[in-house]
Amino acid sequence: MKIFFLVLFSVFFVSCSQEKFQIYSKNKECCISIITDKPNKIRYIISGDNFDLSKGNYVKISIDNFDPIAEEIIGYWSDNNCGWVLYNHNSIILENKLDTMKFKVKTHLPTDSYGITRLEPILKNNYFRVDLSYFDIVSVDGNIRL
Repeated sequence: MKIFFLVLFSVFFVSCSQEKFQIYSKNKECCISIITDKPNKIRYIISGDNFDLSKGNYVKISIDNFDPIAEEIIGYWSDNNCGWVLYNHNSIILENKLDTMKFKVKTHLPTDSYGITRLEPILKNNYFRVDLSYFDIVSVDGNIRL
């Protein structure tokens, strides 16, 4: 009986400390999987429809500098075989095991010549946008399915 409660507690604790969700293109051909390890302030952005880090198709970023109230993941699907460009503002890349010719992760949003953030270059036909508050999804927009 002790083992049962230990396993139950472990499953509950681990599931509460991680947020997982997937971003799909509207045609469901392309996918980005995201794992956020809240206690360690680490996020994994994985190419494909899985949460398996052993395949090495992920980027590991620090989310220590994020505003937990208003965070945004924004990007667009590129034209090359389910490639994508993803912006996670104020993140720090710790490890990148993605094919950088196909998948790009940017740590800052684009700015104009005055240093003002401009989303127009991102908001194309194939863009996606996920707004988060305390790691929970509050809204989505663009060429996306969750």
